[in-house]
Amino acid sequence: MLNYEEFKDAVVSKIKDYLPADYADANVSINSVLKNNSLKLDGLNIRRESESICPNIYLNQFYDDYSDGRALEDILSDIAKIRQKNSGPVDFDVTAITDFDSVKDKISIKLINSEQNTEYLKGKPHIEFADLSAIYYIDLGTDECGSMTTVISDYLLSQYGVSVAELHQTAIRNMASNARFSTMFEVLSEIMSDNVPADAFCAADDMMFVLSNKNKVNGASMLLCPSVMDMIADKVGKDYYLLPSSIHEALVVPDRPDMEVDSLASMVREVNATQVAKEEQLSDHVYRYDYDNHSLVIAA
Repeated sequence: MLNYEEFKDAVVSKIKDYLPADYADANVSINSVLKNNSLKLDGLNIRRESESICPNIYLNQFYDDYSDGRALEDILSDIAKIRQKNSGPVDFDVTAITDFDSVKDKISIKLINSEQNTEYLKGKPHIEFADLSAIYYIDLGTDECGSMTTVISDYLLSQYGVSVAELHQTAIRNMASNARFSTMFEVLSEIMSDNVPADAFCAADDMMFVLSNKNKVNGASMLLCPSVMDMIADKVGKDYYLLPSSIHEALVVPDRPDMEVDSLASMVREVNATQVAKEEQLSDHVYRYDYDNHSLVIAA
C-alpha cells in the first residue's frame, strides 16, 4: 500500500502509459490548489506543448478510493479518460481575458465566507457583505464536461482599468436576470419526479422557498442582487430570513410571529456539519434582508 506521497509520484510517473501517443510530449506535474474555505487539494496537470491551458485533476479523492482497495491501474485509467474528455480548446487565447470589453458580459460573483478564506482572498478583488465576501470570475463557457471559469485577480483588475465597485456592478447586471426563485414544492418535485403526490407539500408551499440561479452554480450570490431581493419581498413580504444552505443556493423563510431565529441557525449549522461538503459551505449564520437599505444583516 502506497502512502499519499508515493501515490502522487506513481500517478505522475505512470499516467502517460494510459494516454494516447499525442500526449507523449506532455508535461506532467502536481500543484497545490487553494479552494474555498481553506481547502487545499493536489491538482494533476497534464499539459501538451500545443495547449495554452489544461484542467486540474484533483488526486485527493482518488487516493481515498485507492485506500479503500481500488486498484491503481483502474485509477490511472480513469484519470486518463478524464484528461481526454477535458482537452479544452487548443487555440484558446489567454490574452483575451485581459480585455475588459471582451469579458464584461461574462463576469459573475461567487459568494464565500470571509473568515474561512483570509488566505484565499489575498490577491483577489473582493467586497465584504456582513461576514461574507464577493469575489469575481469569468464564465468561459460549458461543454459536456462542465464549466470553465477563471477567478479575477488583482492583476487582471489592473489590466481592466476599472474599480472594484464597477466590477461588482457589472457582475450584478449580468446576474440579475439569471435568478431562480422556487417554492420548496417545485424543487422537491423536480428531484423526486413522479414519486411526489401532487398535494404532498402544498400546505407548506408558502413557508419556504429556494433562491439560486438558472444553472444552480454559485447561486447564493443572488443574495447580493437588490432587484432580486426586492422581487422576493414583493412575493413573500418585506420581512424574511435567508438560510445559506451552500454557496449554490439559499433558503428563504418569511418571518412569522412564532418564528425562532435561533432554531433556524441551529438547523443551518446541523446541515453544514452533516450534509454539505466543506468546499461548498457558506455560513453558519441566518440573515435578514434590510429592504430599506438593500443590505444583508446577520440575524443569528
